[in-house]
Amino acid sequence: MALSEEAKKARREYKRNYDRKYRETHRQQLRDYKNKWRSKNKDKVKQYVERYWEKKSRQLRENSDPIWQFIKEKCILQSDISISNKEMTQAFNNWNSSNLSTTKFALEFKDTAVELELEKKRTKHGNVWQGVGLK
Repeated sequence: MALSEEAKKARREYKRNYDRKYRETHRQQLRDYKNKWRSKNKDKVKQYVERYWEKKSRQLRENSDPIWQFIKEKCILQSDISISNKEMTQAFNNWNSSNLSTTKFALEFKDTAVELELEKKRTKHGNVWQGVGLK
C-alpha cells in the first residue's frame, strides 16, 4: 500500500520537526558536557589555546615572510652543511628579484636562523651559516 502525497508530506514534516527537536536537546547536552569538562580542565584548555594560536601565528609569518618562503623552496636544512652569507644573499636576491646587501640580508635572516637553530660563524673566508645549504 502506497502513501498518498498528503501523507508523505505530513510524514516528512513530522520527521523534520522531530529531528530538529532531537538535535536541539542533544546540542544542549553536548554544550553542557563541554562546559563541564572545560571548567575541570582549565589548564589543558589554556595550553591548547596557546599552542593553537602560536601555530597559527607561525604559519601566518611563514606564509607572508619572503625569507621563510625562500627557505622552504630553495634551501636544505642539515647540520653538516654550510653556506657563505654572500652566496645565500645572492641566491635570495635572484629568487626574490631584490637587491639586498649581504649585511641587510644577514640582519633579516638572523631571526629566522635563531628559530631554525642555525649558527652564524666567522671564518677566514667570511661569514658562514652552519646548518643550511642551497638545493
